[in-house]
Amino acid sequence: MIKPGDEDGSAIRRSELTFEDLVKLKALNQERMDAVRANWRSEASKMSSEEREKAAERFRLAAEKIASQFGRSRAFVKQEKKPS
Repeated sequence: MIKPGDEDGSAIRRSELTFEDLVKLKALNQERMDAVRANWRSEASKMSSEEREKAAERFRLAAEKIASQFGRSRAFVKQEKKPS
């Protein structure tokens, strides 16, 4: 992993990262993802309704494929521990 602010970009072990480094990495990642989402929204707004329908169908098929790997979702039921 690259430590934020390292000028030479040398890799360091994860255990060498400080809490402050992790906070900076998280903020950087959030900024990057915000930019990705803004770009996606911009591109999506330019799509015609037909293109949007095609994209929605591709997402639906991808979601079905993923769901088929894991089975149907079920509500989580917490099991109580039996007294010993």
